[in-house]
Amino acid sequence: MPIPTRPFRCLWWRSRKENKPKFQKDWLHYLKRRVEVAQFIFSPFSLAFLHNFSSDWHVDEELVAAATASVQAQERFSYLLRSRAAKKPAAQKIADDSVTILGSLRDLKSRVEGTQFIFSPFSLDHNQLSLLHHLVVSHTPDNFDDGTKAKIAKEVTDIFDGQVKRLVYATILTCPWFSGSQSKKSAQPENNVLYVVFVSRDEQFFTLATEHEKELYETINEGFIFACDVRHFCAQLQCGNVRAVEALCSPPDSIIFSSPEWISLASLLDPVSLLTPTFVKHCVGKSIGTLIKKKPTSGTLEVRNDAFVSNFCDSFRLLSYAESAIKREPISSWFDVGVTAEEKEILQLLTKAFEGLVHKEQLLEWVLKVKERVDKGIEKVPTAQLKWTAELGEWMTKMRMEGAKFLLPQELESNLDPHRDFLDSQSLTSVHSRDVIVIAKTGSHMYNLAMPTSDTDYIVVYRKPTHVIVSSSFNHKDLRHNHGHKADIDMDAYEIRFFCEKLLKGAVNIVELLFTDNLYYTSTYWSQLLSLRESLISEQVILQYIAFIKRNMKLINSGKYTGTVKERKSFYQVFHKLLSLESFVVGGNPVVTCTGSDRDYLMKIRHEPLEGDFDRALLYFEAQRRLGLACDQLLGRVKRFQEYGDYRILQMWLLMVRGVVGCGLTRNRFKRFLLLFRYEYDSIRNRRIEYSGLGIAHHYRIKMDDSVNDLIMELKRLNCTSREIQSFIRPIKELSMRHIQRILQKSGFGRRRRDSLQDVIAAIHNELNGPGSLLGYRSLWHRLKRKYNLSVSRDCVMILLSVIAPEGTKVRKSRRLQRRIYLNKGPNYLWHIDGYDKLKPYGITIHGCVDG
Repeated sequence: MPIPTRPFRCLWWRSRKENKPKFQKDWLHYLKRRVEVAQFIFSPFSLAFLHNFSSDWHVDEELVAAATASVQAQERFSYLLRSRAAKKPAAQKIADDSVTILGSLRDLKSRVEGTQFIFSPFSLDHNQLSLLHHLVVSHTPDNFDDGTKAKIAKEVTDIFDGQVKRLVYATILTCPWFSGSQSKKSAQPENNVLYVVFVSRDEQFFTLATEHEKELYETINEGFIFACDVRHFCAQLQCGNVRAVEALCSPPDSIIFSSPEWISLASLLDPVSLLTPTFVKHCVGKSIGTLIKKKPTSGTLEVRNDAFVSNFCDSFRLLSYAESAIKREPISSWFDVGVTAEEKEILQLLTKAFEGLVHKEQLLEWVLKVKERVDKGIEKVPTAQLKWTAELGEWMTKMRMEGAKFLLPQELESNLDPHRDFLDSQSLTSVHSRDVIVIAKTGSHMYNLAMPTSDTDYIVVYRKPTHVIVSSSFNHKDLRHNHGHKADIDMDAYEIRFFCEKLLKGAVNIVELLFTDNLYYTSTYWSQLLSLRESLISEQVILQYIAFIKRNMKLINSGKYTGTVKERKSFYQVFHKLLSLESFVVGGNPVVTCTGSDRDYLMKIRHEPLEGDFDRALLYFEAQRRLGLACDQLLGRVKRFQEYGDYRILQMWLLMVRGVVGCGLTRNRFKRFLLLFRYEYDSIRNRRIEYSGLGIAHHYRIKMDDSVNDLIMELKRLNCTSREIQSFIRPIKELSMRHIQRILQKSGFGRRRRDSLQDVIAAIHNELNGPGSLLGYRSLWHRLKRKYNLSVSRDCVMILLSVIAPEGTKVRKSRRLQRRIYLNKGPNYLWHIDGYDKLKPYGITIHGCVDG
């Protein structure tokens, strides 16, 4: 059963005086607070985590053991099937199916462990969408009254509530050629599109997900509704996207609601400057792309079979925009059609085409005629660069930072100045010294296998400044290369988000950075990540190591590089990675720096002739033997690593490096996370709590008396609730909630805080300027808690709302029924069904149905 979006209540708390149920917190809120310790209050992630672990934060070892046994059995089964499929091609389909099942079982095990990376796109309520669709396609801009706009605004607010940070703008885009060619007035608005602009949640904007996954969250396209984040909108605006320009220049009658920030953006931009040659080319390309195709034999143009008359209306709309751009006419003229004789003639043809009296070929002739006129005049459009890019960046920064706190990231060590020349030589001039996280010599220098002739490879991990990210509408380049024969040094520079993505996928060269001390430069942020590196070793990393070994062995077996330096390099890479694979078998960490006999063996492969004991065929056979033995031992394990690296660690660390504090992440909360995470991994067996990261670097030996009190006070200083403290110390000592509260009261810790009235009043004013003006004090109280993270009583919100907005309070207080207009398209379009079940115990069931 899915988790309800609105928490329900059940009675649990008993009064001191009366042994009767009196009050109880809702259980979902309690679980959210419990998971908050490790889930940093990101709603898509925390809800999925709650769905799988609704009982407790601690991992259920019995479930993990059962999941491990299932995965191990399926992995052995898949291995046998793949070996059989090599001899019997008919069994290949069964082997592929077994691999798919294995992947599903691994995902299930990762959900049990709480390490599955979940990035949820928008989930829209289709019932609400159907009502919104009815409102959008039932009105034209000239008959939009305030009541209809308020209904649409309320539906949009309800649909996006909790899924976005805030709504900025909503308007109705119409096609004047479609509405002008309809003989029936009721059919004129059927082609309307609702265009919505919003600000996405900070945790989604700064996520470590790929750009493609972020695109799923930044845009919604359901046909009659298109919604996008402000970053996506600004990018489309700079690229000359037609819909974005239409939305910005929409007439006042079509606007559903607009925030003050949107009004400032509209006044900032010159509409005529948006009509660039790129805009005209987009108009021309889209106008014919859905209409015509070339015949495969003659190459002549013909109408597509799936082209509708409405597509011709869109084509004439786009071509009229292009002509207005060429003539530099005001955008307000776009929405007035049927003025000239040519427009009247086209409208008459479209009307007849909808009635089936005109063929599409006649419409195509007009389209091509107008297109030819546009192609001749496109050179007249000025090609001046956009002058408002900087202002647009400032506007996006303001929209992103409103309601959040962006602390300046901790400045890294100032002794990086000697590396300035190195960064400049590697084409990293735009990377500031304080933004470098780590610089590492990789390859043979990291492995302690370097020779005088070895080349030098570097990996640089850096961060893009947060203010640059929030002020740019385009994706930044996450990976920079400096390779080739001309370069003295090979360098790969990873932006911090891409580095976390590769680390989560288990890339071999990235994982090795965490388990070596031979680094050229490290920052304090890197040290904090190293303290939790064991949580990033997973089965996915093992699969990457196996794939790396097999790839090099395939290269050796091809014989393409026999007798060359590249073949020697492939051999020593294979045997070096086999050391790590054999360490994984016994539950160890990857081997990066080689010493002793292992180093001597690999150095002989590197510089001695491949003959005798180091013959090429013998080395290949030995590598096959050790790889097969390691794989067999992995298949026979009783325990496994976690399936995937813990994305929570990386997400928290990424946000801390960015300096983002507004999306539920604070430095205290990160301390709590590190504290509890280290406890989960270390102190259950050792009875020891290790504080690591953010300036905390000492150990507490748990004693069963006074030290427990010290631990309770330390957890309270880290903003843990009493229930979290009770759950945390349960493996050490059983204490009741009342006992913990007495300890805290004696130590001087008061009750929960309340935010200042100034912050609450500012948030209420901000909501009343937008769609939040329709909310009552209960809904507004919930929004203040969820959206602004404000702690305030409901009675306080009620009093403030009655003072700030007395008219709305008076209307709601009257509790009078608001008469509404019921609209339906016709007979048999909507039927209403209801039932009466009170007589069911007597065998009488009554149901009724009526045509609405």
